[in-house]
Amino acid sequence: MTSTVLVISPGYPAEMPFFTRGLARAGAQVVLSSNEAEACAEAAAQLRARGLDAIALPCDVMQRTQIEALYQQTLALRERIDVLVCNAGVTPPFGPIAAASDADWDRTMTINLRSVLWITSLVIPGMAAREVAVAALGTVYAIEGGKEAAEQIGQVLATKWSLATALSLLAWYIFAPQCASTLAVIRRETGSSKWMAVTFGYMLALAYVASLATYHIALAFGAG
Repeated sequence: MTSTVLVISPGYPAEMPFFTRGLARAGAQVVLSSNEAEACAEAAAQLRARGLDAIALPCDVMQRTQIEALYQQTLALRERIDVLVCNAGVTPPFGPIAAASDADWDRTMTINLRSVLWITSLVIPGMAAREVAVAALGTVYAIEGGKEAAEQIGQVLATKWSLATALSLLAWYIFAPQCASTLAVIRRETGSSKWMAVTFGYMLALAYVASLATYHIALAFGAG
């Protein structure tokens, strides 16, 4: 297992190492997040002390901007998110329903429901893009789905593709605007579809140019 696992835990992440140790032992790059920065850092340190790969990125899931920042920081440090574990949650107000304030219910709904929607809406498009790429390659090379599909695709590409082609595809994926949620955030923050369209067109053109340039540079160095 060589995946990046993002774990969002409650404000008392003392049990994080027990929860994530199995994943880290399997080779996962674990990213721990909680609104308690010191406790979160301590949990990651405990994993690293065992020789496991773990970092801490504090985040208050009550704040959508912090969730978006967590997503961007995780991508900047790990490049991808393969597994998302939303473990943060609070109990609803105890006692008569009429006694609960709007603030109590808003906190409960935001932590238990809205925060999960916010982070999954950011993470899922990237996961789907990778699955679409694997599925498309599997269709092109007539490979059936299953646990061995990815390995079979790798073996086929190693014989069918040149190094220049593989490098050009990597260059494309670096710049291509694959994340629909990012475009949605741009539209929301700018209040206009214009800049979303400009960003999409610009990144698409940049991906094409980068892919084409990478391919020909690789050919020039004999990687055809």
